[in-house]
Amino acid sequence: MTSLELDFDINILLFLFVYLLAILTVVLLSRKLVIRKLSELPERFGKAPTVLFVLLSIVLLIFGYVLDSTLREKEYKEYYDMAKNMGTIFSRDLRNEGHATLYQSDADGSKEYTHILRKITEWQNHIKEVQSVYTMRMDENGQIYFVVAPATDYNKDGRIRGEMEQRVPMGTLYKEEVPELKRALKGTFTMQKKPTTDRWGYSISAFIPVTNGRGEVESVLGIDFDGDQFMERKMNERLKVIGFVGLIFIVVVLIYVLTLLSLAEKILTKKHKNELHKMAYYDELTGLPNRNYLNNLLPLMEWGEESVVAVILFGFEGLDAIDELLGNSKCDNVYVASIRRIQTSMKEHMKLIRWSEREHLIIVKDYSTEQEIVNFAESLVKQFLIPVHVGSRDFYISPKFGISFYPNDGSDWNALVKNANLAKMHVPSENDNRVMIYNSQLLTESNEKRDIELELHHAVIAEQFEVFYQPQLSLISGKPIGMEALLRWNHPSKGIISPLKFIPLAEELKLINQIGLWVLKKACTQTVEINELYGLNLRVSVNLSSVQLQHPHLLQDIKKILIETRLEPRLLDLEITEGSLFNFEKSSQILEDIKNLGIHISLDDFGAGYSSLSYLKKLSIHRLKIDRIFLLNIPKEEDTLMTSIVTLGHNLNLKVLAEGAETIEQVNFLKSIECDEVQGYYFAKPLPYHEFIAYLNKQLNID
Repeated sequence: MTSLELDFDINILLFLFVYLLAILTVVLLSRKLVIRKLSELPERFGKAPTVLFVLLSIVLLIFGYVLDSTLREKEYKEYYDMAKNMGTIFSRDLRNEGHATLYQSDADGSKEYTHILRKITEWQNHIKEVQSVYTMRMDENGQIYFVVAPATDYNKDGRIRGEMEQRVPMGTLYKEEVPELKRALKGTFTMQKKPTTDRWGYSISAFIPVTNGRGEVESVLGIDFDGDQFMERKMNERLKVIGFVGLIFIVVVLIYVLTLLSLAEKILTKKHKNELHKMAYYDELTGLPNRNYLNNLLPLMEWGEESVVAVILFGFEGLDAIDELLGNSKCDNVYVASIRRIQTSMKEHMKLIRWSEREHLIIVKDYSTEQEIVNFAESLVKQFLIPVHVGSRDFYISPKFGISFYPNDGSDWNALVKNANLAKMHVPSENDNRVMIYNSQLLTESNEKRDIELELHHAVIAEQFEVFYQPQLSLISGKPIGMEALLRWNHPSKGIISPLKFIPLAEELKLINQIGLWVLKKACTQTVEINELYGLNLRVSVNLSSVQLQHPHLLQDIKKILIETRLEPRLLDLEITEGSLFNFEKSSQILEDIKNLGIHISLDDFGAGYSSLSYLKKLSIHRLKIDRIFLLNIPKEEDTLMTSIVTLGHNLNLKVLAEGAETIEQVNFLKSIECDEVQGYYFAKPLPYHEFIAYLNKQLNID
């Protein structure tokens, strides 16, 4: 086998290997592409297109093989027909030229030999596909020998050189075993199926019987075609087939890949629709149905038709404190754990909905009595007497429930939820009863509250507020050292309104910062007037709410007010409560910044909340104000706790002021435990500005 034949066969094997590898690669890469698009591959995804792709690819390969065989056979047929046609003409000419007479040993020098040699040489050189033309004969001993074999330029360099290219003398034996030659000697035209190599070169040979006048085979005409040229033509045909198969394969691949991508896109579209549906109708954090689900997918008129439906709206108290103290992530964990606790008590005919960020609905269908709904809500309240355990900590959460009933309290979800929320809002925070049923009286009270809201907005604009002052005295000298500024709403028709009634509402309406700055400026202005009038250095105490403490412009606002009112910073005392410390690190930094302005800071209502001695040392404060509850039983019983608080304050280098002193016995007790300062009704109640001036005149003995 020659190198060209070997390359020919290797190319077939290589193509087959590459083709099968391409099929596998396309399947794997397509799968990877789909996985990248879908993140994960659905089970049995694209099985039918993949099987069809592989089958089509194999069919295409078989088709290519058949086409290649056909074209190769066609190429061979062209050479076969060429050889047969030429052989017929050449053999006739040889017979006419007297080829049969070339038997003598000296015939290669005869006139006939020379003429026939020239004739064969012309044939050989005239046709480009032909490598050599020659005649052979078999002697009486059965040996085959050359008769006429002209010189041949086998290496195609344009020159005859070397023994191999020289004319073969008549009588030279041909020792190659060629079956086709022997068949031709018996009278049959034959041609080799593929090129072979002999001592003269690489060729594919055709053998044509040459007969004499009696029709007997007297010799054989051999025509050798250039084997390299023959194989090159077959290779060109094969390359055409490979190109054609490759092109069709690319088309099949594109169709397959586009089919998979189309299927993936459909799945992705469906997935996105499901995600959008989930986003639209379900809460991400809890997985609960949301407000859209209730309004769009659970129509009350269909779901509750000819049925009684109860709407239980609830929210959790205590989550905001956890959020401020530990952050949103921990708060979410506690919130989700609380929801899961509610879910464990749900029954089949109930549905839990997340209505808003912190409000939820339990929809109950076909209940027996309203009391059954109330009992269920109260059972949920009892569940939260046990703390919610998250991580390594316990958290106390308190739910509040408002209940409304269809159809008595509303004809649609919004009306029922609105009335249930109104009932929840009227659950008193300090009451153990955490469940309220809607009734028309609640609506009346709600309308009254709404009126107050409108009036409060107007009060801020019209400055219907007034600052009262309660004096603070030194227990050592008995003289005033300052006063606490206390806000009052001087309503034009309702008179003086206590801050306990409107401050929570002001915080809810986001008016507290505006009101707080007004109080601060008014107190600073009047304190400057008082000190200039009497030549004193009284310090004014102003409450700072948690909302104000979180305001981003708090420091700038305080600086601006001090500049405008000309009050020395050391004469301003800002009072905070433990509950206003929304985030200890952030709050302590804000207090440090305030302290650096020269302003005093007092911790108000100390001891009434969950006092933490560990962070008390870290706070930038000047004074502790002991809550009034510690003086209630004095002097009926001795209060060692209050003594401890005073000692604690002194050990921390803090001044200590006691609030709520109402009797001389309480004042004497405070002196005995070395409390520094005091305020209370024993000395004076909170006074409007002009009455506080009169109080100072009396204290300072001014007529």
